Amino acid sequence: MRSLTSLSLAAAVIPLSSAYPWALNIANGEGNAAEISEAVTSTLSKRADGGTCPVHVLRKGAAPYSDVYPSKYTGAKNGLPGTGKGGVLVPAKGDTAHAYVKPSASDVRGPCPGLNTLANHNFISHDGQTTFTEMVDAAQNVYNWKYDLATFVATVGVAQDGDPLTQTMSIGCAGGLPKSGTGLQTHNKFEADASLARTDYALSPTGDAYTVNGTLFGE
Repeated sequence: MRSLTSLSLAAAVIPLSSAYPWALNIANGEGNAAEISEAVTSTLSKRADGGTCPVHVLRKGAAPYSDVYPSKYTGAKNGLPGTGKGGVLVPAKGDTAHAYVKPSASDVRGPCPGLNTLANHNFISHDGQTTFTEMVDAAQNVYNWKYDLATFVATVGVAQDGDPLTQTMSIGCAGGLPKSGTGLQTHNKFEADASLARTDYALSPTGDAYTVNGTLFGE
């Protein structure tokens, strides 16, 4: 039993030590508190040097409801259940409000292609600052998710990556959210270390743990 426990602990430390090299020193009892503290601070501060995040004063919001949307989809609106019947064309015929619009430099995009697509088509706010209701509606109307799945994922997203008080969430970096440490691409949110497609946080010079690493993915 003791050997099994030791193996389990060792297995847990391996990915941790890869993402955070100083963690191995802690496990081995090496390094003093000052050295470890400096390493931790350096690792966590890299995010601030990883580029400028667009800041929005006011959230734009998704394209408004109309005679076409959501009636030509599943009919989901206001965060309530739709019909659950799929097989609809997206965007629907005549739905010009949801045509593709290229994101600008002031629009936030993140590691989830599904959310990026919704934002590019204005099913959620084009600036990348979305809400619980927008995500629940879009997941049902565009991807034909069941209501319980849509509400579960949106709830977890807002609770873990956004601001539960305003029920808003950034699909990438923090953007205009007043709450620090939010946004889908925040470390250990959507993408954790030991990913098969993204660089570990501590191993990236800029702390970029959310952009797909083509070389790593190809291996």
